[in-house]
Amino acid sequence: MTNQLQETRNDLEFILPTRPAEKDNETLRFVMLSEMAEREKEEFRQKVERSQGTIQVWIHTHYSEDFGPESPNENLRNYKYLRNKAISSSTGEMPIVTFIETPPGFEDEIEKYRLVYSKLTNGLIYIVPTFQGTSVPCILDRDDIAVRNHKTEVENWDIVGGILAKLGVKKIIIRGRNLDFSEIKPEDFTLAQDIYSKIEDLDTSKPVRIPDQCLGNAIIQLKARGFEILPSRVTFPKKII
Repeated sequence: MTNQLQETRNDLEFILPTRPAEKDNETLRFVMLSEMAEREKEEFRQKVERSQGTIQVWIHTHYSEDFGPESPNENLRNYKYLRNKAISSSTGEMPIVTFIETPPGFEDEIEKYRLVYSKLTNGLIYIVPTFQGTSVPCILDRDDIAVRNHKTEVENWDIVGGILAKLGVKKIIIRGRNLDFSEIKPEDFTLAQDIYSKIEDLDTSKPVRIPDQCLGNAIIQLKARGFEILPSRVTFPKKII
């Protein structure tokens, strides 16, 4: 199956009809993934079972959002259109986990995002706060604001990966921004990048082109923890290939 066909299949929920009778944006709730009560964990687990082990993960969906005049960047306009379409078409049967840039002192960003999402969907969305300028979850070692300690990255991703695994997640449709690719020498790999290169069977006899930036690092980290990453059209500025 080609990448384009695979992406289209993973984005099929775009065409699912929204049932107006069930639409009530005022009821949208945000729940911290790492702080779920047992009842919320069970609800998440049941959704995962119904979606055959698959969830949506969104990375910094509205990062650097321009709410003024429309951006002249056609790729960005297309991303915003597909993003809004995907979120508003969600039925609630598949869990949505969204990573929001919320370093210490910026906790009000959670409510700003809730208001933005509430214009598009209802129900329940699970939140993972992140450090600034990165998709690294901001759960432990919050005082390491710049994530200078590699242990901060590893331990926080381990928490998120562990929660998802325990709740039955096997596959992740990943969307959002920012996605880029970098050429990295194998000797400079982090452990996660090394695991990723082995999973992808990449040629490490030379610098390797691997995903980078916020969305790219999330792909690396989640894949290194055993999750299958399903491509989607809803990424910016690059596409998953």
